[in-house]
Amino acid sequence: MPYIRPVDVTDIISMAPRLRDADKQEILASSGSNPLDALRFAVASSHEVWVGCDDEGPQAIYGVMRLSTGEGSVWLLGTDRLKLHVKFFLRESRRWLKEKEPEYPVLRALIDSRNTLHLRWCAWCGFLATGNKYRLKNPSVDFIEIVR
Repeated sequence: MPYIRPVDVTDIISMAPRLRDADKQEILASSGSNPLDALRFAVASSHEVWVGCDDEGPQAIYGVMRLSTGEGSVWLLGTDRLKLHVKFFLRESRRWLKEKEPEYPVLRALIDSRNTLHLRWCAWCGFLATGNKYRLKNPSVDFIEIVR
C-alpha cells in the first residue's frame, strides 16, 4: 500500500540511482548535474519535501521551493515503480497542491519538453503552459514554463 511521509536523507541515496531515465535526462539538461547531487540540491533548497513510498521503499520525491512571498516552484522526481501507484499518486498530487494554495497562490515550474509524463501530470494537476520556453544547461533542450 503506497503512502506519503516527510523525506529522510536515506531516501535521496536510495532513489538517485533508480530515477526514471526521463528524470535523469531532465536533470542533466537543466543543470548538468548527476541525480544524487540534483536531489541533494532540491531537498536542501525546498521549503517542504515529501516522499511517496511503497513496500519496496521510496518511489517519488517532490517538494516546493519558495521563490517569493506567495510564489513557489514545484518539482518531482520518481522511479519506474511510480507507475504501479498512478491512482494514489494522482489523487495525492491534487490534494497536496490544494493544501499549498493558501501559502503559494502561484506555483510554477520549468519542465523538459521531452518529459511527456511530467507535462501530462502537470496538466492534470491544473498547470497551464505560459508559452515561455527556456534553454538551460543543454542549449538544444527546451524547457516549458508552467503555472498554476
